[in-house]
Amino acid sequence: MLKAVEAPPTRGVSEEAGILETWNEPFVQWRHSFAKERDEAKRKPWSTYKVGLDVLCSRIERRLADQGGLEDQDPVVKELLRRPSEKESPDFLRLYEAEQRLALLMSDDEIRDEAEGRFARARQLRLPSYADLRTAFDRDDADAATRRTIYITLVRELQRADQRRSLDQFHRRKAARRLNLYGCVLIVPSVLLLAYFYYRDALENLGPYHMIAVMWCGLAGAFLSRMILFQRVLATIGAEEIATEFSHFAIILRLIIGTLGALVMYFLIVGQVVDGDFFPDWTADSHVWQRFGSSFAAAGQTSSEDFNLVSTDFAQLLIWSTIAGFSERIIPDRFARMEVAVLQPQRSESL
Repeated sequence: MLKAVEAPPTRGVSEEAGILETWNEPFVQWRHSFAKERDEAKRKPWSTYKVGLDVLCSRIERRLADQGGLEDQDPVVKELLRRPSEKESPDFLRLYEAEQRLALLMSDDEIRDEAEGRFARARQLRLPSYADLRTAFDRDDADAATRRTIYITLVRELQRADQRRSLDQFHRRKAARRLNLYGCVLIVPSVLLLAYFYYRDALENLGPYHMIAVMWCGLAGAFLSRMILFQRVLATIGAEEIATEFSHFAIILRLIIGTLGALVMYFLIVGQVVDGDFFPDWTADSHVWQRFGSSFAAAGQTSSEDFNLVSTDFAQLLIWSTIAGFSERIIPDRFARMEVAVLQPQRSESL
């Protein structure tokens, strides 16, 4: 008689979901806290900007109430200055529109008072139109309508400067992430490869592939030059310069130039076109790794083992490969000197 085989106990769907939720809970909490901090970082400058406009709006409302002209106020301003909900992202464009609408309702005294703060900020930001606007605003023959027009122009210029600065910061972050990505692609595989050969005690197997090491050093030198340049101009570079100097195309082109420069330097050294105390004496018998013996003495115990170390010639070769990749002028300057050296005897003979 057949007996029913009992199925092994299985977890229910709800139980498995609970286990996954428990595992993911730390990551979810970290993600939420990071998103909250990022949102607060965006809201702080927006809230600061909004406070100033709220105070200005209240001042205008009190003046209109005293003058009996509350019907002259702009109803759109209240909606633009409404505080967004937690799910809504703060929008500076709404504050910019509210600021320009408030300028149309301000009295001449209010424009004079608010203009001082705006001009101080324009001077701090080194606004190109600051001097002309300041001179036109302070002229003795300027009337209230002229000052209002100048004040609105100043407000718009400051808003454009804020938008341009935000755009520059956005592109700087993108360029930094792009450079970090290229750095990881260059460094991580190389470190893993060296760690593998070191762990297998097979560093000597890399000897026949020394030209690959030369090209990698050229890549590293070119990438290092981009990183140093980006670090130097990080505080002042704009979106247009980033698109020109640090786009994917520009970085890849710079890496190709660095690789070719390292290869050319390698052939110049192997061909003994360049020589000197700082250049390697690279011949057919040159070796990449040299074997060293070391003795480690401890209390009552002595042991010795051999280990591989980069040879002096190979280290100099890698150094010059990195320099050739880092510098954009070393190879062209070398070619220019070689051209002069070749053409000089021909010119002497023709004379």
